[in-house]
Amino acid sequence: MANILLAGLDREAADAFSIKLTQLGHSIQLQPYDRGIACAGEDSNADIVFASADDFRWIRFLAQALCRQPAKPVVIVSRLAGEETWISALEAGGTDYCACDVDVANLGWIVDNAIGRRVFTAAA
Repeated sequence: MANILLAGLDREAADAFSIKLTQLGHSIQLQPYDRGIACAGEDSNADIVFASADDFRWIRFLAQALCRQPAKPVVIVSRLAGEETWISALEAGGTDYCACDVDVANLGWIVDNAIGRRVFTAAA
């Protein structure tokens, strides 16, 4: 399964995602934003990054992560699920977007899609 980095999620959201992702068989790394930026780089063993959009720095984080490793999927996560943030995340280069209260089945689909996209991008 995938090694997933949770970057910048608050404790409650990180705990909820950790439980759901562990149920799906994935391993989890937790990092605050500043460390998460470094971990999203080439030296990271994370297959996918889930980054919080609840911090005003999320667009900068996404740009830096994509610059360092463009094939690494970055899923933007927000407590305030809204169409504007969703569109902004995708326009900024995010792989996908989800709300903090995403259910396990949809989270599994998001991870599977991100892994498939990573493989496809790396092959291109």
